[in-house]
Amino acid sequence: MTADAISQQLCVTCGLCCNGVIFRDVELRASDDLARLKTLGLPIKKTGKKIRFAQPCAALECSLCKIYAERPSYCREFECVLLRSTIEGNTEPAAALRIIRTTQKRAAKVIRLLRELGDENEHLSLSKRFKQVTKQFDTGHLTGESAGVYGDLTIAVHELNLILSSAFYPGSES
Repeated sequence: MTADAISQQLCVTCGLCCNGVIFRDVELRASDDLARLKTLGLPIKKTGKKIRFAQPCAALECSLCKIYAERPSYCREFECVLLRSTIEGNTEPAAALRIIRTTQKRAAKVIRLLRELGDENEHLSLSKRFKQVTKQFDTGHLTGESAGVYGDLTIAVHELNLILSSAFYPGSES
């Protein structure tokens, strides 16, 4: 199987680098056409000297990038550890797909628990949503039954982060 075929199979199934699970935002580079990316629907923000767009990506639709041919530089260059390992022949495609499905199930559990706690900020990354719920819990806005759900959420986030750090983050080992 070619690298392109592996990328096509895994990336289209996955989408975790675009849906707010792996990243909370993507930094744009000087070579990116900001005006064009804005017209394509990316909500670009400048903070200090950095220009970014938030995740989940506005161009993501069912694990497919609507602006794939014109996507930003970082998006073109990014390869998660799992993809790289599969391309290099260290992970079988079927095993990689199982890891992706497991990760998606863990992310879905986090989303379900966030919703149980009243968070419906689907436009924010999971890390931002978790921070907001944690802040509510710390300020006493979550009580009683929600404390148990919050406990389940912290465990679910930890389990998700374990698989993300071992199989997806650049610089980690698969």
